[in-house]
Amino acid sequence: MLVNLVLTVISFTIAVIGVLYIILFRAKMWSVDVKFLLTSIFILLGILYFIFFNLAIDTSLVKDNAVLLWKLSIFIGIVSLYVIAFLFCSILNYKAQSYYLVLLLFIGLITSRLLFGREVVNLDIIANEYFFYLVDPFALGFLIIYHILIQALLWGALMQNIHKIREDAIIKRLLMVSIFLFCTNMVHILYLITHYPFLRDLHLYIYLLGAIYVLYAIIKNPNFFIDITNKLYDFVLFHRSGILLFYYNFETGKEIEESVLKGTILIGINHILGNLKMRQNELGLIKMKSQDIILEYSNDLGYAILLTAEEKNRFINKIVHSFMNAFEEKYGNYLREINSKNQLIDVSHFKGSKELIMKYFSPYISPSKRKSDEK
Repeated sequence: MLVNLVLTVISFTIAVIGVLYIILFRAKMWSVDVKFLLTSIFILLGILYFIFFNLAIDTSLVKDNAVLLWKLSIFIGIVSLYVIAFLFCSILNYKAQSYYLVLLLFIGLITSRLLFGREVVNLDIIANEYFFYLVDPFALGFLIIYHILIQALLWGALMQNIHKIREDAIIKRLLMVSIFLFCTNMVHILYLITHYPFLRDLHLYIYLLGAIYVLYAIIKNPNFFIDITNKLYDFVLFHRSGILLFYYNFETGKEIEESVLKGTILIGINHILGNLKMRQNELGLIKMKSQDIILEYSNDLGYAILLTAEEKNRFINKIVHSFMNAFEEKYGNYLREINSKNQLIDVSHFKGSKELIMKYFSPYISPSKRKSDEK
């Protein structure tokens, strides 16, 4: 009993740290609120599952209450698996078939209904602890099918999108989380089928190790949850006169001089910028076949940002505007001076823009490129 109490305290501590961390660093970590919400729900459900599962084995409880706690833990596990499936699809930008999600929901509801029926669970006392056995074959069968379908969705989403993930470190962490989920669920199913007591303890230990690893992954690399399959390609900073102030390529991690850019690209960009002031409200985004062209223009300082991305979203909008605020704070006076006096622009003055890109666009820059830039 003491061991279970210690495990419960550890799991509760992990959950509290995890929730506090994502709340405190939410502004830096989340591109859309749904990921924040789903992760918070998953962590809270995880702690409830672990606590109920552990409390249910206490023989000081009345048997009916112990059985109820155990059933609640299984039900919470069903809900948390559905939440993690949605979270995985959201993180990987995976468009799961709606019928598959409806099927999962349907099977989950049937399993939950069967679970709370009468004479579904038996229990024994072994070494002063309750051990529970799911004896209803239909409830057990639906629960096994549900677990298998969830695992199929998780691994299918990961395998189909693994080549799109920008960082190898994130791939490794997603694989580790998937392995922990798989092992935890399969060991639990084996326990329900075979009724071997050691499998229940093994399930709890793997579950706790997985929770510790997830907390480590979140703290070590918040980019774990930020738009990990989206890509940025080119960042172009132009003056309203058409002069290139700064250019950065996210794929190579290098700056490019204006002379290296193709003439047709410069002509096209200059044409866009020449019309931006009058048509700013119309040209915030240009959709292309495989890329989005994001355009932002400052009327006051007379410069524009052109960013090419695989897909525009709220998080990219946020970091672009954060970059612009920092850029204007750093170069605003210089831009006002050259605009008022119509003097020649020294583009070397804007070399520091790269530091701002490294700071605000870091989730889209691989660690190897960040290290090479720091040298």
